[in-house]
Amino acid sequence: MTSHLPHLVLMAALALTLPLIAGCEQEGPAEEAGRKIDQQVEQLGEQLEQAREAATEAVEEAGDRLEQTTDTPR
Repeated sequence: MTSHLPHLVLMAALALTLPLIAGCEQEGPAEEAGRKIDQQVEQLGEQLEQAREAATEAVEEAGDRLEQTTDTPR
């Protein structure tokens, strides 16, 4: 007569583990909030990069105008 106890233990372990594994796939409120924060930080980084590029261009243009003004004989 073989014991069914090892099979019952295995089935019970699977029955308890599968819902936990399936639950890991669902995004909870903290994960969703974290994802939204990540997206906003990325967008802010892109906006800062655009602002830096615009400021650099404005400074270069101002420098060019200043150079033209000082190079022009009076």
